[in-house]
Amino acid sequence: REGLRLRRSRNVIIQNLTISGASVAGVYISDEDYARPGEPAQPRSAEGYGDVTIQRVNILKTGPKGQRHAMALMGLENVRVEQCAIVGWGGSGIEIVACRNVHVSQCSVRGLDDFTQNQGIRIRAGSEHVVIDQCRLESPGAFGISIGGTSKPVEFRLVPSTAPASARTIEANDVSIERSIIKGGEISVDIISALNCRLRSNSIINPTACVIRAASLKSAPPSRGELAVEGLHLTSNLFIWEAGRIQRLMDLTNSVDKSMVQVEQNLWWSPETDAEKEHRGNVEGTILFDQVLNVDPRLDDSFHPANSAAELFGTFGP
Repeated sequence: REGLRLRRSRNVIIQNLTISGASVAGVYISDEDYARPGEPAQPRSAEGYGDVTIQRVNILKTGPKGQRHAMALMGLENVRVEQCAIVGWGGSGIEIVACRNVHVSQCSVRGLDDFTQNQGIRIRAGSEHVVIDQCRLESPGAFGISIGGTSKPVEFRLVPSTAPASARTIEANDVSIERSIIKGGEISVDIISALNCRLRSNSIINPTACVIRAASLKSAPPSRGELAVEGLHLTSNLFIWEAGRIQRLMDLTNSVDKSMVQVEQNLWWSPETDAEKEHRGNVEGTILFDQVLNVDPRLDDSFHPANSAAELFGTFGP
């Protein structure tokens, strides 16, 4: 079932492993504090759980269908995931639930045929202070990186049970995606009910639906109130899509205050016709600087721009 399962762990280092063919999860690390059906709830330790490092772990062919995550991190603090390779999964390549201070760096996440692969990386249920840096996601499924969602109240482990219901309305806070490559998939970055998210110096290549989608949702039950998207910041990214393939460039729903989406200078490129440009819409949000729209970066096989006019943008920028 699970390749490796740890419960209520502190001060753990996992390194130099290959886990292949797990049916439920490749690596599953959880505080296991919330109540499961038929089990009494147990109080969370005042010291918390975490201080976990995962290095050079390969997780292959997990699932292949349903919510079967290659790596699941739940209710943890101070986690580092470094130089790991994830290939083929059902739900998320990396699922981050109710975690604080997580740094994922230099990891590759690659989808396979015949695996459902809902998203490459998902961050939700009150997770905060999360950095995705120098990662490479290819064919990640419906969503490359999903920030937020509609988690159940019981999943917000880091919020004290005595806190008001409004404390469980924000799915993610302070999330940075930096110097990473997201190639393929339907929506490259999906943001639901999250605060203070930053996309900086990423190369986002050939999504089939849209580059970025953001939504603020009214949740059920109504007592949870409205879930907001605020503080989304885009800078020095390189966005490329195939002519005629993309449905919309950006999709900021009517529930999102566009003044909360700050757009510094980015490069947007596709060899599309004027009619195709009109169909897919424009860059949305508060435009702080002119966008670069007519420069073909001419990416080589490693996704490095051969055109010097594009060198300031994307994963290989300054």
